[in-house]
Amino acid sequence: MTHQGGADVSLVGERPKVLLVSTFSWTTAGRLAVALDEAGFVVDAVGPSNSIIHGLDAVRRGHRLSLTRPLRSIARAIEAGNPDLVIPSDDPSRQALNRLYDLVDPSTRRGAVTRACLARSLGPPETYDEIYSRTRVMEIAAGRGLCAPVTTEVARLDDAVAWQDRVGGLAVMKTDGSWGGRDVEIVGCEDDVAAAWHRLSRPPSVVRIVKRLLVDRSPWPLRDRLTGGKPVVSIQAYVAGRPANVAVACLDGEVLAAVTAEVVVSTRPTGPATVLRVIDNPEMTETAASLVKALRLTGLCGFDFVLEAETGRAHLVELNPRATPTAHLLTADGADPLRSLAAALRRTAAPRRRTPYADGLVALFPQELQRDPSSEYLATAHHDVPANAEDFVARAGARPDALRALVSSAVHRSRPAWHSAEVTVLPP
Repeated sequence: MTHQGGADVSLVGERPKVLLVSTFSWTTAGRLAVALDEAGFVVDAVGPSNSIIHGLDAVRRGHRLSLTRPLRSIARAIEAGNPDLVIPSDDPSRQALNRLYDLVDPSTRRGAVTRACLARSLGPPETYDEIYSRTRVMEIAAGRGLCAPVTTEVARLDDAVAWQDRVGGLAVMKTDGSWGGRDVEIVGCEDDVAAAWHRLSRPPSVVRIVKRLLVDRSPWPLRDRLTGGKPVVSIQAYVAGRPANVAVACLDGEVLAAVTAEVVVSTRPTGPATVLRVIDNPEMTETAASLVKALRLTGLCGFDFVLEAETGRAHLVELNPRATPTAHLLTADGADPLRSLAAALRRTAAPRRRTPYADGLVALFPQELQRDPSSEYLATAHHDVPANAEDFVARAGARPDALRALVSSAVHRSRPAWHSAEVTVLPP
């Protein structure tokens, strides 16, 4: 198998090696590390000093992400582990890998090896910019005849107001590269648009920079502020309906397995899911496969959809070009994305397993436990606690993501669940 970057990475009979890159101390990186290990990968990881990945039995070697030289940390981890694939677990990590590819010197042996590793892990370098342009991804989707709302990049407030006046109704304003429902605003009038524009178009605030440094050990907001980077804002036609998503394992533009799910409970209307229902939705899987092929994606990625309330049609709303929190689940027919990826690298048949989800319901661990320790779904849904990772379970279950709990525990305790089944039009 000749993979992206011209390197042969067929691994008949061997355990493929991955480097998991994490910018935050979130438990989702640890959950993915455990699942990758169970799927047959040798797992190295790089993350902040307070990341849960450090010290996990599932991780062979953990590398600390430097606050002052994060790209060097990642480059050294690649050199030390010689991974077959590098897997970013969050958007800043994926963006850092894109930057690293641009910065290394391909005329040196070290630079050439690093570039080859990144190219075979992330897909063709010429696609790196467009996959983080919300507008460009939607243009590609429209060009392939896929169901996606009109999306336009806006450089000025006047452009956003004019778009909203022309299209009418509710709209969604977002920034490129945002994640987890952050930097997403639902707007319905000129005042809403103006307020959203002023919040979204500004560089990271000092408060946000300090929080990211202290809580997440993340250097990226500070680097963005120092380099003068400004957010790219887009506006998208709003679709009333239920959020859903697809988690994909792919190789060289071919989907190997895809977990399709609709959101049952999330932390907020535009926030991450904590309870999902795994479903079979051909329109969603076909849309994901079409874009994976168009962008020649490789590794793990995800797609967000809205299932339109009136028609049930699946509207693609964004691409997440990195691992998503449901990548380790099984599909409705028992396919395993992570084992499918490992099998493709080994050139062996991908195994199928019996899906253990009653009625398709899955409560993600530790997300739903942290949202509401008394949630009914912890008993009625399949609670996604890994059976063979006691160290991860003990550490993840004992902390709502480290210092973040001290910063916002009062807010989280009083925050109600958002049940997608009860809402068709999200409140602005």
